[in-house]
Amino acid sequence: MTIPSVINSSQVVADVIENRLTQNEEDLTPNETSIDDSGEKTCESNTMSKETVINNNTLKSGSQTDGADFVSETVATKESVEHTEPTESKTVSSDQKLSSKEGGNDKEKQANSSAVGDIATGTNGTSAWVIDENGILHIYSGKLPEFPAGGDKPSWFDYRQSIKKVVLEGEVIAGTHLDYFFAYLTNVTQIDNLNFLNTNATTTMIGTFQHLPALKQIDVSGLNTASLVSMDSMFFGSSALTTLDISSWDMSNIDTWKYDTSAFPPNLNYITLGKKTVLGGYYLNAPPNDGVYGGVWINVETKARYDREKLTKTYDGDTMAGDYMWAKVPKLNVRNITLYTGESWNPQDGFISASDDLGDELYSLTNDIKILGDQVDLSYPGVYEVEYRYYYNSANTTNSVSGTSKVTVKDNKTTVNVHDSTIYAGDSWQAADNFDSALDKEGNPIYFQDLVVDESNADTSKAGTFEVKYTYDGVTSIATVTVKEKQTTVNVHDSTIYVGDNWQAEDNFDSALDKDGNDVDFSALTVDASKADTSKVGSFEVAYTYDGITSTAIITVKEKMTAVNVHDSTIYVGDNWQAEDNFDGALDKDGNSVDFQDLVVNDSEADTSKAGSFDVTYTYDGVTSTAIVTVKDKMTAVNVHDSTIYVGDNWQAEDNFDSALDKNGNSIDFQDLTVDASQSDTSKAGSFKVTYTYDGITSTAIVTVKEKMTAVNVHDSTIYVGDNWEAENNFDGALDKDGNDVDFSALMVDDSKADTSKAGTFEVAYTYDGVTSTAIVTVKEKMTTVNVHDSTIYVGDKWEAEDNFNSALDKDGNPIDFQELTVDASKAETNKAGTFEVTYTYDGVTSTAIVTVKEKMTAVNVHDSTIYVGDKWTAKENFDNALDKAGKKVMYEDLTVDASQVDTSKAGSYEVSYSYDGITVTATVTVKEKLSQEKPADDSEHTSQEQEKENQKKITPDSKKQVTLPKTNENKSVVELVAGVIIVLLTGVIFFWKKKKSE
Repeated sequence: MTIPSVINSSQVVADVIENRLTQNEEDLTPNETSIDDSGEKTCESNTMSKETVINNNTLKSGSQTDGADFVSETVATKESVEHTEPTESKTVSSDQKLSSKEGGNDKEKQANSSAVGDIATGTNGTSAWVIDENGILHIYSGKLPEFPAGGDKPSWFDYRQSIKKVVLEGEVIAGTHLDYFFAYLTNVTQIDNLNFLNTNATTTMIGTFQHLPALKQIDVSGLNTASLVSMDSMFFGSSALTTLDISSWDMSNIDTWKYDTSAFPPNLNYITLGKKTVLGGYYLNAPPNDGVYGGVWINVETKARYDREKLTKTYDGDTMAGDYMWAKVPKLNVRNITLYTGESWNPQDGFISASDDLGDELYSLTNDIKILGDQVDLSYPGVYEVEYRYYYNSANTTNSVSGTSKVTVKDNKTTVNVHDSTIYAGDSWQAADNFDSALDKEGNPIYFQDLVVDESNADTSKAGTFEVKYTYDGVTSIATVTVKEKQTTVNVHDSTIYVGDNWQAEDNFDSALDKDGNDVDFSALTVDASKADTSKVGSFEVAYTYDGITSTAIITVKEKMTAVNVHDSTIYVGDNWQAEDNFDGALDKDGNSVDFQDLVVNDSEADTSKAGSFDVTYTYDGVTSTAIVTVKDKMTAVNVHDSTIYVGDNWQAEDNFDSALDKNGNSIDFQDLTVDASQSDTSKAGSFKVTYTYDGITSTAIVTVKEKMTAVNVHDSTIYVGDNWEAENNFDGALDKDGNDVDFSALMVDDSKADTSKAGTFEVAYTYDGVTSTAIVTVKEKMTTVNVHDSTIYVGDKWEAEDNFNSALDKDGNPIDFQELTVDASKAETNKAGTFEVTYTYDGVTSTAIVTVKEKMTAVNVHDSTIYVGDKWTAKENFDNALDKAGKKVMYEDLTVDASQVDTSKAGSYEVSYSYDGITVTATVTVKEKLSQEKPADDSEHTSQEQEKENQKKITPDSKKQVTLPKTNENKSVVELVAGVIIVLLTGVIFFWKKKKSE
């Protein structure tokens, strides 16, 4: 909003209102305007009732000034709504609509109406103001009238509850008095552009910002206070203001007896003072001493502390200008911690926060916070008290605040118990099957559901193994589940019987195997023969079930006539078989039994030497039955190989054994074979046979023993990842056919598989004249390690490099003595504070230990003293305190004290030595004669009391000279007194004589 230059008060009001109404011109509805007999303009609206216009009687402004006249004058010369406007402020309802006559002047219509929604308008002197619909008081350029204390209030005063914000829109020139100008605007939260307020000529600002309880901050840096004499109660009651910057104020003319503490906000806790700030004999508000604040003000930069009286009375802008705040009580907050054995502890865990007297807070440990107290040992249960001490500077003094965190270490009872198991492919399995039990760290039972289970590798669909991990609170146990193939089988055969035959279900059972391939007895099967009926011709089924596997045999029941009954069978290659094995019985046509010898048997196709099947026919009297014999391969096998060795070689029969299987194809260990190596002889050239037998199967290996002529001799070896290796390293020697040595360069070497960059094995082939030898090189990970630790020592401590050595391993993991390491301690220096590095090297592995050398804080503090002959004295009386090298307090009993020279029975000076950790200090104990006094027999009581007082003044520990006065009834007291006086006089004469002579 732009306000035209001010010509006079009426023009200001008209122009301000005109500009604010322009934007609402389109919303106005036509009204008829006329001038009544009195000359006042009226407005008759066809659309508004009388209630829509709120005149100045509804909301009154403050005191009426000359502004009321020029407003009325303006109304008399321009068209307006139907009411007069005798006051300098007026309010129009938000829904009021204005109209104009045909051909009327729009500016004249707008000049006498506020913008739609405005709460009030008015002037103070030549400065116009508007309170808009948002409660913002806009103050425009102009000159203000005088506002002395007890005089008129600003014209917006009656609308103060509606004002939420104040904005100065241009230069506002204040008069001599600007008292209570913004006072009691209780809802104002912000005052903008105070720099537009010209106070160059203002001498009093009493209560100017009084009772602004919602105002939280204010910028008064632009105010010119050079002419101010009084600012009494300037911020009185503005309780939300806690900070204030008056550093730019010139208060040199302030009469300090014209304002008091109410000049400052009551809750002010931060103030910026300048070079020309005058506080005089009045106080800032007193900071509370409530545990949060320390009851004093503190200079933010120098950290000097003042109570409010001292700050106010001693403030000197030339030396003390700056920021001041309520000093806070330094805090150190720690927490107690419960841990369990095996867990880790970090000092940060027990630390919450620390703050200094400026309120600056730390939330993580720094070098200013030292950890003292117990060492926390997480390998044993116990309670450890850890002290945290925060050192902070205040006014060039180091202070500290401490707190103690109790670290309780409990025995960690966390366990997870599982077991391995074996199942079979297709079995129903769950991870809970292998879980036994679990305990939490307190020893309480844990449910399976509370564990984290990793069964991602589980696969029960095929043979193999998989691991299942069970984890609770960092403890993991692994169960191995072995999945085997099910070998369960049930073998039965169909058969034919005759009506009335004696039949049992076992007759049709051949064999059965369990899931491990073991034979199963018939009694272990579940047999369903409920349909069996041998009393009539027909057939029935019999079901044989074992471990979920069912086979069915069909039994055919025939009439007993001529018949030849045989059955199919299964045998194994090499079994002893006869045709009669498959013969069940035969009947002649009359149903009479027929002997086997009477049958014609054709077993010409029989061959039990190989796997397959063959038919055998059994014929009697034109009736032929055929039995099918299935021959299965026996899986029994013994696999060996021939070999050639050389005279003197170390040989065992197992060297030529490859593998063996039983008839079911299961692997057989070498120990289960019968071996005949009785012919073996490796001491001479030749050959011998070795037989290997299992379950009737025998294999023979021929071992040829040759003289060592042409030969290539190599050896296996073990190296380590990254080692420098060449094929020649594994070469031992070679001979040609005549037994002559052959140079390595003449051999053909195949080391294409060599890889020393990772752990594993590789083969290297060495060939000469058709003879090849293979060396196996095993590459292992290097286990070489050097373990050292950092340490802290003190200046002058005896130190050796071995002090920081923990352990070392060679590449095989064997312990290494310290003497075998290469140690570089060239930078070691223990005679001054600092740090140095020491390197420890073994087999290419280097570790570095950092040794921190600290200044010894060892100190022994004593003081000299004076006692008197016969006084009771102990050496502890002269001891003040002592510290060890870490700065910790040392008890007197830990010191070595030599007080052997002290003799309190006679006057003299004696030295007492106090020693701790190489530090010795000496205290001087001066033993003086006790002063005596002789009381004359004829003195009066008054004289005796005066003499006693005089003697007491002389007998003081600080007296440089002590005179022994005579005691009553001592014979020599007078003589000694006289002698003393003479000595003093002689000494004085000699002194003045020497002085005179020197002049």
